[in-house]
Amino acid sequence: MSSMTTKQQAGLPSLVNANIEIGSVGTVAAAGSTNADAAALAFDSNQVTGADATKGVILLDVPNGSTIRVFNNAAAVLKVYPPAGGQINNLTATTGNISIAANKGAVLHKLLDGQWGSVHA
Repeated sequence: MSSMTTKQQAGLPSLVNANIEIGSVGTVAAAGSTNADAAALAFDSNQVTGADATKGVILLDVPNGSTIRVFNNAAAVLKVYPPAGGQINNLTATTGNISIAANKGAVLHKLLDGQWGSVHA
């Protein structure tokens, strides 16, 4: 994998401020039942386990133009929340969430400060 410096020079957004490295892949266990106690996504591409239709994950506040992928590797629906003050697809700020069906995924793209767009199956 190329260094973050090389990617920044190429004009790619840095996720270093959110502790997410571009191209990182990993597993996160869903948690909580609200945006306040959902598990923080830790990777550029996230495989999420443990969803049970109440548990969820929360996006980190990353730079505009960043893309985060979320794959629900569970037998029930997964909730995905925006960071505090953010919105996904013009849903309620902070608490509005999208639901990802079992064994499906979503691509979330930070458009402008606090605004996220999603495409999911």
